[in-house]
Amino acid sequence: MSKYYFDLTIFSDLKKLSIIKKDSFDCQLVDNESVIYNGFKLAQSKEGNIITLCDISFQKSATDNKYQARLTFRKTDPEFKDRNVNKGVDYIRIPFDNGQNGCRTFWKMILFLYQWREIIDLGEFEDYFSVTDKNLANALPKIANIKNKKLVLKNLEKLSQNNLENIDDLVSAIKITSIIQIWEKNKDNFNESFWQETFQKHTWILSQIFACPYLKIGEKTYCGGKKDDNIGGVLGDFQYQNNLTGNIAFIEIKSPKDDILIGKKYRGEEGRENIVYSIHEELTGGVNQVLNQKKVYLKTHGEPKGKTLNNTKCILIIGKLSIGDDQKKSFEFYRNSLRDVEIITYDELFERIGGILNLFTE
Repeated sequence: MSKYYFDLTIFSDLKKLSIIKKDSFDCQLVDNESVIYNGFKLAQSKEGNIITLCDISFQKSATDNKYQARLTFRKTDPEFKDRNVNKGVDYIRIPFDNGQNGCRTFWKMILFLYQWREIIDLGEFEDYFSVTDKNLANALPKIANIKNKKLVLKNLEKLSQNNLENIDDLVSAIKITSIIQIWEKNKDNFNESFWQETFQKHTWILSQIFACPYLKIGEKTYCGGKKDDNIGGVLGDFQYQNNLTGNIAFIEIKSPKDDILIGKKYRGEEGRENIVYSIHEELTGGVNQVLNQKKVYLKTHGEPKGKTLNNTKCILIIGKLSIGDDQKKSFEFYRNSLRDVEIITYDELFERIGGILNLFTE
């Protein structure tokens, strides 16, 4: 480390340095051992006879009471004396576009000064910037985790309506994309608990089932049915409520297996009009399960204030439609014949989510 200049060609740990006030008008660059520096040594030639330096002084501005960082870049000899300028030349050019003059160390120095922006006047450097992959990736988590939410809201209010809508679209697109990725990676995950937990974390997914504004009001909801022995109670996976009418809906979650929609062939020949299939017992059992939740809930709770139960919805999410055309025909016969339960397959649900993503990305 030199006597007067912090040598960035050797030391990269700028945490040793601080900027402290010298008096009412000046600041000083010092390290943790109270050594005072005139600036930074940015580069040195292989022969050691040409040094690139940056002298720094900090003088207080009368307009904003911040200390302006005044930088002077010099080419010197090993004793830090200015190199002679050739006759007829007014200056020595010091480009920072390659490693010869300390391109990397130059930007380390700039970053160090920027960290002291509370006391240093950075002028237009702070007001105008270009968004790159790296600084955007670093900035977004900081904004997301900022404790002072009012500060974020205050600055968002300064944006135009179009800008706000664009930001909202970007956030929504990311949320939807992450959900679709979960589905793509877990299409063959037949663990009901996994999907229940997924829908618990992302409750808005199930809201897409409804044409009206429904919001989740409970999960593993107790519908009623316990006797004196405290057993026999009925639980529902999810309960949603229309935000405007108060009407509620029961949602039961089953596995996304594709072989739990259709059972065995009942009669007829493959590919002929007379072929029909029986319905899988997992599907009929799920239908009866969610209907029972509604029945017990109505019996136990009646119609409490704020909830409309006469038109209570029952929804069963189960299976995938990766079945043959003959099986799909029998499944649709059964599904469309139900009056009180709506059956939605997993691939249909996430196809709907994908359609929403297309609206945002367009």
